[in-house]
Order: sequence, then C-alpha cells, then structure tokens
Amino acid sequence: MRNVRRVVATALALPLLLAGCGDDEPAGPAAAGRDDDPGTGAVDEPVGDEAAVEETMTAFLLEPRCDLATEAYSVTHSLDDEMTPAEACEQWESFFVEPAYDADDIVYTDLVVDGDTATVEVGSDYVNLTTLYQLTRVDGTWLVSGDEFNSDIPGED
Repeated sequence: MRNVRRVVATALALPLLLAGCGDDEPAGPAAAGRDDDPGTGAVDEPVGDEAAVEETMTAFLLEPRCDLATEAYSVTHSLDDEMTPAEACEQWESFFVEPAYDADDIVYTDLVVDGDTATVEVGSDYVNLTTLYQLTRVDGTWLVSGDEFNSDIPGED
C-alpha cells in the first residue's frame, strides 16, 4: 500500500507542479531556469554535467523512457516493489500521459553535481511547487535514480 501512495503522490505532483504552464508567457531567462548577467543581459547556459543532467530530466519528464532511469528507481517508482525492472518499465509506459507542458516550461534550480551523483529541483515559473530529483551517472550516462517522494536522497532535509 505504501508503494501505491508513493506512485500516486509522484504521478499527481508533477502534473500539478506544471499544471499552470502554458505558452502565453514570453520565454526568457526565468522560464529557462537561468539567471541574467546584469552587466551583459546574457543568460547563463548549463555546460558539461549540468547540461547532461538537465537533458536527461527533460526527456524523462516529457517521454515514457525507462532507459533514462536506473532499474532500481523504475521498480521503486512502480506500484509493486516485487516487479522486475522490465515489468516496471511496461507499467511506466502504459501509465504515461503526454504532458500539457513542454521543455520551455520546466525550470531547474539548485542543480548540484557531486562526482557521479546530482540533485536538482524541478519546477515552473507558473506554480510555487518544486520536486527534488536525484540522478546517478551510470556508464557515463546520467539516469534518474530518485525523487523526494519515493527515495531517501542524501542531504535532503
């Protein structure tokens, strides 16, 4: 029953997180999750691991791609901890609903890369709600490995 509550909480939180997102606001530094450089008006863009973490998160949020999550997270994220990773993936794909938001609506803050792990707050300029995710580098690729609803993320309060 605990797993059902976790999955439902996660499934409900993300759409609520971005529910107010739409294209009627102009895109800008805040919408892109970046701070302006007041001196030049330039927008800081992520590079290296930060860019790779954001790319993984964006694709994970917008597409039903099990290859972007660790097998352990896929199982933890499922309705049944006894599922195999393949069964958890099938479930994820069958429950996936195309979001009403797009990549420009997602705001990443507090992205911290520490060796082969990273944490990032995912939110939106339209809703005062964020979700903390953890990613792990596996064989050179960043994979979603936890979230604040389903995992014990080190350093989380």
